[in-house]
Amino acid sequence: MPPHFRFITQADRAAVADICATVWDGNDYLPEAFDEWVAAPRGTAWFVGAEVDGRLAGLGRLVRFAPGEYWLEGMRVHPDFRRRGLAAALHAHLIEVWEQAREPGTLRLVTHCRNDAMLALCARTGFRRLGEFTFAAAAAEAGPHAFTPLAAADAAWAHELIARTELYAEQHGLCDQDWKWQALTPEFLAGRLAAGEGYRWRHDQGVLLAAVDLDDESDEPTLFLRFPAAAAQRTDFLRDTRALAAALGRRQVRWALPARADLLAELLQAGFRRSWADTEVCFERQR
Repeated sequence: MPPHFRFITQADRAAVADICATVWDGNDYLPEAFDEWVAAPRGTAWFVGAEVDGRLAGLGRLVRFAPGEYWLEGMRVHPDFRRRGLAAALHAHLIEVWEQAREPGTLRLVTHCRNDAMLALCARTGFRRLGEFTFAAAAAEAGPHAFTPLAAADAAWAHELIARTELYAEQHGLCDQDWKWQALTPEFLAGRLAAGEGYRWRHDQGVLLAAVDLDDESDEPTLFLRFPAAAAQRTDFLRDTRALAAALGRRQVRWALPARADLLAELLQAGFRRSWADTEVCFERQR
């Protein structure tokens, strides 16, 4: 019997926690995001469960970031129901929801580099592999830095500089948003600058998008580099992010970056270290 798909509700809290209990060695983020995901307005997000014989066996979520820009996340299957094609059925259902929106655009997702089943599923369902990303971190270090805040009115200039960088091309114009990758459009950038998350470097030599938050793993106050765009002298730019972090009362800096050997070597010179041995793989499908 095929699974029955329905929206996840508050009544599913315990069942969702059970499904997620062994994900990421018991440290899955999804139970903490549960209330937010259930409350998200339909039409901007679809938090869907798959029932088998009346039992919640799997779940996944489709999010609309912006007109024409969608994201797949949170695909989970209970261990009792794995290897039955349920993940593929969930994946297909959420793609169908995206297609029913009748809005031309892009659907993206990330998966772990060793999730062979998901990698193969993406290949079978028309997704294009964009790249692999990993994580690096550095301790904050007090000292002078050359960053000054940007305002929303600076968005056009800042986007023009960002779009000229090698990093922008390598990341296909995407910006990290906590395990999500969103198009770094002028409108998106203006929103981030209005939220106080933008800085210029050495007047016109670079732009930094960064957010302050607690690190999920260590609970350390952290400066997350969303997009570090240096026109030149990137090592100096990255060193300055450590001083900026200290000035903002953060204890460390973290960056999700392309898993490229020469870039990782450059990070070492700036006092960073690779903080995750694996990679996440980003895919997209267009229509």
